[in-house]
Amino acid sequence: MVDQIKKSIKINVKSPSAAIKKFLDVYPHSKILGVFPLTQEYEANSLSELKEKWKLILSKVELTSVKILLSQQAELASFNSNKVEIAFSSTWFRMIEMRRLIIENAVKKIFGDQTVVEFLMR
Repeated sequence: MVDQIKKSIKINVKSPSAAIKKFLDVYPHSKILGVFPLTQEYEANSLSELKEKWKLILSKVELTSVKILLSQQAELASFNSNKVEIAFSSTWFRMIEMRRLIIENAVKKIFGDQTVVEFLMR
């Protein structure tokens, strides 16, 4: 019988193959028996899609200073129909957090009012 891992960890990576690699780094004695086809939501998080959506979000930011800050210090980490994750350096946390409402408004113009915006520190 195979022991099941009861703990879960969050892995911040940019692709499914990077997630598999990271998983194997964390659990080196594990074996991956199969990989299921990716859903459209995961395929949408390709690097080109992330960059395209990020440009679209930035275009909806109303304040030029916030737009410049985000374009230089942040990036879109992932998105799906329910959640958008924006990553940035911990150095800029307070500055970006103070502009959360402006950022959320821009995101909601693209993804809809029910979308949750999460900030990730890289």
